[in-house]
Amino acid sequence: MPYHYAYGLYVYPYYHQKVNVIGNHVDLQNNYYGYFAYTYNSGGTTPYTWDYNNYYLKGNGTNYAYGPAGTAASVQDWINTGLPGTHETAIPPTYKDEAKGDFSLNVFELQNKVPKFNSLHSWGQTWNDDDINKNDRNPVRSDVGAFEGYMNITGVKSDATVPAQVCSGHQFEGDITILNSYTDTVYGFNVTMMSDRGAKITQAVKDRILPGASLKVKFDEKLFLNEFGKTNIMIFVDAGDDNLSDDTIYLANRGIASTRWRNVYSFI
Repeated sequence: MPYHYAYGLYVYPYYHQKVNVIGNHVDLQNNYYGYFAYTYNSGGTTPYTWDYNNYYLKGNGTNYAYGPAGTAASVQDWINTGLPGTHETAIPPTYKDEAKGDFSLNVFELQNKVPKFNSLHSWGQTWNDDDINKNDRNPVRSDVGAFEGYMNITGVKSDATVPAQVCSGHQFEGDITILNSYTDTVYGFNVTMMSDRGAKITQAVKDRILPGASLKVKFDEKLFLNEFGKTNIMIFVDAGDDNLSDDTIYLANRGIASTRWRNVYSFI
């Protein structure tokens, strides 16, 4: 192994009063010393917002991080110093096309994770709206790293049924079939069913769904319909993915609607 030092996030704003280090991906491999984070500020830890960064550290002789709160030899030790937030990760990357320089991360756990944050500069864009190639970021939560990818989970159908007329207090049993339209296994996201009169149930999908595979999820709780008059029910993938137009199922008392993403139940 060559005797050399490699740095991932080298951030040394000595006198800055505010410092944002958010949503970066660091890949350090086969170095004598791998400094995955190295920073200092005269104000101690106070100026920093340092979070949602991912570090891949493989084959280094020594992994090391340095900051105003202390040193660390692992990502968990780095979190334990108290300088970064608790959303720092060490997830191995899968790149979309490394040979062609496309380092978009095809890793579900790193998709749509980074919340919107305001720039500290007086010039340029206000929010992290686009990636290094000027591609639009997800408008709510963007991907980790410089390149924005595309992740989609599709709500395919629901087998739930309901009479055209029901009494107040009816308990609706819902389900949704989900298609993993992404390139990585998905899990740990939510599905939701709700009425336009206020009732709502959200449930986590704990099962892992392989790429191209489908899963039928039956809600453990029932949706109570207590409001009189016409009511619409929506069942949808609640994952904040990159294509919201195919997330929602609406069901109708006349049967499943012709549009695959809108089915409505009507109550008179």
